[in-house]
Amino acid sequence: EIENETVARVLDDETVLSFHVGSPMKVPNLYKVKTRIFSTVDFIKRQLASGEMQRATFLDVGGSSTLFYDLMEIETNRGYIANVLEEHLEDAREKGWGWIKMEDDRIELEDDRFDYCLCFQCLEHSHDPLLLLRELLRVSRKGVFLSIPWRNQTGTVKKQPGAGPDVQHIFEFSPGDLERLVSHAGGKLVRQEPLSTEAKLFSLNPGRALYRKRAGYGSPNVLLAHIKRLSHD
Repeated sequence: EIENETVARVLDDETVLSFHVGSPMKVPNLYKVKTRIFSTVDFIKRQLASGEMQRATFLDVGGSSTLFYDLMEIETNRGYIANVLEEHLEDAREKGWGWIKMEDDRIELEDDRFDYCLCFQCLEHSHDPLLLLRELLRVSRKGVFLSIPWRNQTGTVKKQPGAGPDVQHIFEFSPGDLERLVSHAGGKLVRQEPLSTEAKLFSLNPGRALYRKRAGYGSPNVLLAHIKRLSHD
């Protein structure tokens, strides 16, 4: 339960529906996405040392808006957005944020350019998730924060006709396989946390809960992770 004017303003329905709900079931998924966004910010705050949020620099890789920076109260001189899609950089430019146009999974920046990288609900869209993880770790001095869909088993998603990687998932990872992939990228897992975004919906609508459970939508359904380079303390 969030009683905060800043959160209420930033998490307005129009912003969330426009940039953060990719499903055609936009309105039914609105609460779930808001829960994921707020819980992700809370996870980051709990992982950072006191005062770190107020002085660190951040790169949001795959960011479609500056919503996370708004919630984290990051000033424009400390936050950049990186994306392969030009339309997702327009909002950042208009608001005075730094921006970086990516080509595929490469981030054309020098090593250790930022303190932290953020990459939320993007790894599963990557053609080369190992390369993307290496790039995230390379350009961040202190660590990377990830969120991906929770899956019990790693798998490759069937191609949807006409759908590009910005729309559909390609690879989905279990917690154990994510940890193994991070190790191949030269990183180490600091912490993983499962997150359920459907608990309240289930309590409000038991019939829908049963239907979604039988369809394979369980709890948890999001995995939050904090990783660092092996060479970093």
